[in-house]
Order: sequence, then structure tokens, then C-alpha cells
Amino acid sequence: MKEGIIAILEGTSCVGKTTLCERLKQEEGWVILPEAIRYLEQETGKKGDEASPIPGSQEEEEYYQDKLFQIEMQKLIEANRLRREGKNVVIDKSAIATVATAKAFEKLKGFNDTFRRAYLKYAELVHELNKQGMTECDIFLLLTADYETICKRNIGRNHVLNGIWIDEETIKMQRSVLERMTREIIGSVGSEIARKEIIDTTNLTKDEVLQRFNKIIRSIPDREEERG
Repeated sequence: MKEGIIAILEGTSCVGKTTLCERLKQEEGWVILPEAIRYLEQETGKKGDEASPIPGSQEEEEYYQDKLFQIEMQKLIEANRLRREGKNVVIDKSAIATVATAKAFEKLKGFNDTFRRAYLKYAELVHELNKQGMTECDIFLLLTADYETICKRNIGRNHVLNGIWIDEETIKMQRSVLERMTREIIGSVGSEIARKEIIDTTNLTKDEVLQRFNKIIRSIPDREEERG
């Protein structure tokens, strides 16, 4: 059986991740594994920041780091299972989102070394994946947008974001980590090399973002042909 593809969509708030996920699901038949907060909402019966609150202490930050990394590992195990069954899978946000947010929280809240802790947790996760013969992803797509566009899109959301998640400094710090990890870290461990791309969606339509994604898909070599 021909294997499927695992794609990770990353980015800060309001850059187009969920929109692209929904189109891939509805129009292309991709399986969507939602962002970790949805799993916490289901587990706790709470919504949004009530399910995963903004940490008020370093102890809370470390507790939720651990919870989020557990969920991301579960998502990757499920994604690899679906991939082996020939299904194409999109992961909406990934473990590096936790690393990027740790960077922002560490600076804004004065936590000590929680960014390094999160990065090491990510490294452990990737090591365990490779140990079990699984892959992190075949495609890693980081979506970005300028801050003005992010604010405009936020106003049009069904659930408008407030507070730290739409704070310009928070977004700037998150994006800095996401961009650096995309360029230097993602896909650098293991036998399979991920196809990586950063797309600025500021001046792109939803159709153009989907077209860019599908162009990346077409550029991936057929693994069955390579094995043959």
C-alpha cells in the first residue's frame, strides 16, 4: 500500500492555519488532527484558556508544557498510523508551538529557563519518534502574516482572541522561534528529510494559499518509486 503524507501547519494566531485545514479536509479529503487545546477541552470539559490557562507561575507553565507535549506525541503516533494506512494527515499546530510560546512566556512573565526546558522536551519527542521508527512530518509549512493583517483577521473570527494571544510582542517572539526552528531544526533528525516552506499569507487569497500547499505536495517524490 502506498503511504500517505503527514503535513504540519504552524504559525501564530490568525495566519490562516485553520482555514487551510478545513479546505484540505472538505475539498481534498485530508484527515485533520486539531491543535492541542481541542484535546484539552475534551479532557477537561472547559473551553479555551479555561482548559489551558495562561500560566501564573513557573510551576503552572511546566505542568502545561508536559500536558501539551504528551498530546503532541499522541497526535504524531496517530498521524503515523494513518500515514501507514495510506491516508494524508494534517496536524494543526505542533510541538514547536509549545516551544515558541514558552519563549514568549519566559520573557513576559519572568520565568527561569522554561524556554530551554520546552526545547529539550521537543528534542526528546523527536528522539522517541525516531527510536520507534516514526516520522515527524513529510511537509512542514509555517504560515505568517503581518501584525495589521492578523488584527483584521482576528476581528472576523467566530471567536475573537483577546489578551496575550493577540499581543504584538507575544506574536513577534513566537514567530521568531517558529521561523528559526523551521529553517534550522525541523527535519534535521532522522532518516527522512521534511519538505519545509514559510509562506507569508498577508497578501494571498485563501485559494492562493491552497494552491501553494498543493504545489508543495506535487514536489514530494513518490516514496514507493524511490524504494523500487
